[in-house]
Amino acid sequence: MNIARQSFLRRLRRRTWPAAAGLVGAAVVVGAAVVVGAATAAEATKYAGTIFVAGHGGHVAQVPVTIDPSNPKEPLVVKALMQDGAKLTISTKKHENGSSQYKLHDVRVDGKTMYWSTYNLDAEGKPHYGTVDLADGNKVTADIAVAVDPRATQPPPKPDAMPYYCASGQTKRYFMPMTMSNEAYITVVDKQDLKKSFNVFLDSVLPDANYKFLHGATDPTGTKFLAVVNLSDVPQGKLTGEHLLILLDAKALEAGKVVKLAEGMLFGDGTGPFGASITFRATWSADGAKVFLAGGDRVWIIDATDPKLKPLNGEEGDVNIGGQSHDMMPTSDGRYALITLRTLPYEGTDEAKKMDGALQLYDVAKGRVIGEPVSVCNVCHKAAMGANLNSTLCGMDGHVAPL
Repeated sequence: MNIARQSFLRRLRRRTWPAAAGLVGAAVVVGAAVVVGAATAAEATKYAGTIFVAGHGGHVAQVPVTIDPSNPKEPLVVKALMQDGAKLTISTKKHENGSSQYKLHDVRVDGKTMYWSTYNLDAEGKPHYGTVDLADGNKVTADIAVAVDPRATQPPPKPDAMPYYCASGQTKRYFMPMTMSNEAYITVVDKQDLKKSFNVFLDSVLPDANYKFLHGATDPTGTKFLAVVNLSDVPQGKLTGEHLLILLDAKALEAGKVVKLAEGMLFGDGTGPFGASITFRATWSADGAKVFLAGGDRVWIIDATDPKLKPLNGEEGDVNIGGQSHDMMPTSDGRYALITLRTLPYEGTDEAKKMDGALQLYDVAKGRVIGEPVSVCNVCHKAAMGANLNSTLCGMDGHVAPL
C-alpha cells in the first residue's frame, strides 16, 4: 500500500459507535447503535404502494406491496404473478448462450417515467440505458446503446461482459447511471435528449485505483450524490472490508465536475448471509436525512447530516437479514424499509444451488427485520413456467406510503 493511500485511510479509520447516553429521549436504541429520529408515535399501521425490481431476465417486476407490521404471519404481501401484471419487459434479445442481453440492476423512477440501464454488454459489446412510459402501457420509449469509456478496462468490453451499470442517481434534468467497472464512472444523461451524455470519473476523490464496484444515489432534492465504493487490494481485486462513502455535489456533476462535500468509512467482516460484505445500491429517505444502504451480508442506515457520514446502526451495520442484500428503500415516512435479497431457499432439494429474488421488511426504529423474505421472482416463474429458475435481482425504486 503506498504512502498516500495509507494516509488517506488513516484519516477515515475511526471505529467509533454512536453513544446512547443522553439520547434516549430523542432516539431509539438499536443494539449498540442509535437510530435518531425514527418515528415512534402515531404510526400508521398499514402501508401500500408499488415498487419496480430489476432482474437479469431483461424484465422488471412491477410489484404492488402492502405492509402490515402488526400481522406476525404476513407482515409483507407482494403481488408478483403474471396475472397481477408483474412483468415489465425491457427487451427479449438473447446472447448466444441464451442469457439476456439486457441484464438489469438499475431502475430509477421520475413521475411516470422509469429510467433503466444494463448491467451487462450487448452482442456488440455495449451497455444500454433508456426509458419506459409507465402511463402508456409500460412502453419502452427509448433504448440507447453507448460505447464503454476507454478508461474502463476491467472487465474488458466484449459481448455479455459485466459488471457495468448498476446504481444510479437523478436530478430534475439528468439521469446518472454509474458503472461497477474499473475505472468506474458516472454517465450523465440529459433527460430532454437521451442521446446527449458524458462520463464523469471520480479518481480525484479516491485514494487510488484499488477499488471494486462503485454505487450511489442522489438525495430527493437532486443536489447531493452519495457515492459508495468497496476498497480492494488491487483494481477489481480482493475486498479489504473497508467501504468508502463520498458525498458529492450533484449540481457539479451536471457540469462534469467532482466536488466533495463529506466523506466517511464503513467496515464489514463478511460474517453475514452469503459471507461477503459488499456495498451495493442505496436510497435516501424522503427528508434527505438518512441513506438506506445495502451491504451484501448486512444493511446500513447512514446519517446523511453528519459530516463524517456515520452509520446510525453501527459501523458494521446489521447482519440479521434473510439473504444477500442489494438495495434498501424506505417507506415515505422512513418508519420501515424494504430490502431486495438474493436467497437460497431450496436447501435439501435438487434445486439447492438455485437462487431466488425476494423482498424483506425492515423495522427502522427497532433495527430488525420483520417476517421472512417474500419471493418476487420464482413465485412468478414457477406459476408461469412450472419451474424455479436461478433468479437474480438487484435494484428497486418506487413509492410505499401509509394508508
